[in-house]
Amino acid sequence: MLDAVPDFELPTKPRPKLDFLREAEMLTLLEELPARLHAFIKFLFYQGVRSGEAEAITWAQIDLNKAIFFPDAERNKTGDSRVKALADHTVEALQKITPNDAKDREQFMLRTSTFSIRPTTRSFSNEHV
Repeated sequence: MLDAVPDFELPTKPRPKLDFLREAEMLTLLEELPARLHAFIKFLFYQGVRSGEAEAITWAQIDLNKAIFFPDAERNKTGDSRVKALADHTVEALQKITPNDAKDREQFMLRTSTFSIRPTTRSFSNEHV
C-alpha cells in the first residue's frame, strides 16, 4: 500500500472531432456529383450507415411505404439488425430510384468503389463517374 499518492499530471480531455459533413456541405457536394449518386449520398448522410453497408443493401431490405429498412447484421460493423426508420429525405431520394425490373430489385445502389469522401480534408474524388 502507498503511504502517499504520487504527483502526476492528468491528461487533457481530447477535443471532439468535427470531421463530419453538415447538411449544407452535403447539399453542396450533391451539386457537384452526378444525379445517380444522390440517393446513395443521402442514404449515407441521413441514415448514418457506412458506405460498405449501404452498397450491400438490397431492395428486399427497404420498405418505402413504412419508411423502414432492415439492416443485415452480418454486413454492418456493429452487428445491429434492429429495424431502422428511414428519414423523410431518404425516402424521397429512394422513391426517385424505385426499382423497375427484377434486376433493379436485387441491387439497391450502384457500387461506387471509385468514389470517396475524405471528411478531414473536406474534399472528394470522383474519377470514374
